[in-house]
Amino acid sequence: MKKLILAFYFALGFFSFQLNAQTLNNIESVEYDPVNDQFLISNGSSIIAQDYTSNALSLFGSARASHGMEVIGENIFVIDGATIRGYSLNDASEIMTLPIAGAQFLNGLTSDKTNMLYATDFSKRQILAIDVTDFTNPSFEVLINNTQLTPNG
Repeated sequence: MKKLILAFYFALGFFSFQLNAQTLNNIESVEYDPVNDQFLISNGSSIIAQDYTSNALSLFGSARASHGMEVIGENIFVIDGATIRGYSLNDASEIMTLPIAGAQFLNGLTSDKTNMLYATDFSKRQILAIDVTDFTNPSFEVLINNTQLTPNG
């Protein structure tokens, strides 16, 4: 009987997680996905896709994002803790991973709509330039070392 009750609570927790995973409760950033005509929303550590027409919510694959996001062409780039990740808008597959050594609190992400991303480090008061020309070998450099005031977004 104890095993049956334990299995029930496990199943309830699993289904509750699945429902919560598709609930907007910790929104940090939103980007429009022109490939699929939907909005992508960083929601806690996951990315939720919201259909533009029906407003239906679904998970964007197993993609992760904690803060800023930026669409360039057919890809979305996101901040996931101290890592910049890239995902294909076509199938949500991860196409790039770039750990940012020494990052304290990456927050905002933007681009010049080419292959250059710019990220703010809220705690270190830095702005980083991230070259995503080559997904297998992305690189970054500190563009501004001390913004004096806290960069936010």
